[in-house]
Amino acid sequence: LHGWGADSSFFEAQAAALRPHHSVTLMDLPGHGQAATQTPQGMPTFVTALEATRTRLKANQLILIGHSFGALVARQYALAHPTRVAALVLLDGAIFQLPPGEQDRQRWSENIARLAASFGPAVEKTQRERSISVFLSNLHHPNTPRDIQMRVLRTALQTPPAAAEATLLAMADLKLWTPATVPVPTLFLRTGKQAPP
Repeated sequence: LHGWGADSSFFEAQAAALRPHHSVTLMDLPGHGQAATQTPQGMPTFVTALEATRTRLKANQLILIGHSFGALVARQYALAHPTRVAALVLLDGAIFQLPPGEQDRQRWSENIARLAASFGPAVEKTQRERSISVFLSNLHHPNTPRDIQMRVLRTALQTPPAAAEATLLAMADLKLWTPATVPVPTLFLRTGKQAPP
């Protein structure tokens, strides 16, 4: 499961390496790639799309690999459908501990909502592109090759504005950040940072 503003093509090399030994399916999350015509309406949209894919595949259980926002989707899916998940692999997941105070948590949520609005259809195109460029440059590891940074930026800029806004806005839902034990084996990998508590 790819991150915000990306699509399933970002996992093509990994899928090719896994296919000789595993059944691999790449999925575009709602609002992204081949699913760009769907505008997500909060996290349930992503969890429902993933369950529909599992049902279509007639898979009993999945091993989910998610990057960034895709890791958050994988986690939420595992919490909603624990018997359908054999394991999770979360790569630089958008999963972290929020500030402890209710006021600080609310401020964080409001900041995410403001950031999401800067990617939306109400914003002039040049300003939207600048906002996305700055946002992504702050997410990249210092050693991320320039060609990869540019590919990520180009793909994010192709994400429909309403979907770009709605996807990030899904993260602002404070209910997603309630501590919960994910009931499946989970491998969390984070580039140059500590894993979340």
